[in-house]
Amino acid sequence: GAWLGGALFAASSYLARRDDDVARALLGAGSGGLVALNYGAGLDARYGLARQAERAVGEALRAAKSAQGAGPYVEPLEEAVAAAAQALGDRRFVEALGGAAVTASALAAQAVGEAMEFNERHQVSAHIVQGL
Repeated sequence: GAWLGGALFAASSYLARRDDDVARALLGAGSGGLVALNYGAGLDARYGLARQAERAVGEALRAAKSAQGAGPYVEPLEEAVAAAAQALGDRRFVEALGGAAVTASALAAQAVGEAMEFNERHQVSAHIVQGL
């Protein structure tokens, strides 16, 4: 799971920095996702949707916790919801996460590019295929 996700991230970071139709398609899909994310953030800022959802989830967890024997199961969920609400409410966290994603994308694209150049110079993939 994590290795596949990392490989897909590295490949998409590399492909998005090329100058061809694949890069334009990836950038278009990415910018569409960002527009949707920003629209959702704007709605949240205007109507307080995250706070309303947090309150609703909190009420549901309190109701579930009052059921006999459910306390030990509900308490970790309460802690996770509280931590997520705090993290999402902290704009510095969101900005830092965005900066880290941009940096990681640039590093992944650079690493894939250098790996491809290394393979072209030393024919590593050809040696692997011959060994099979």
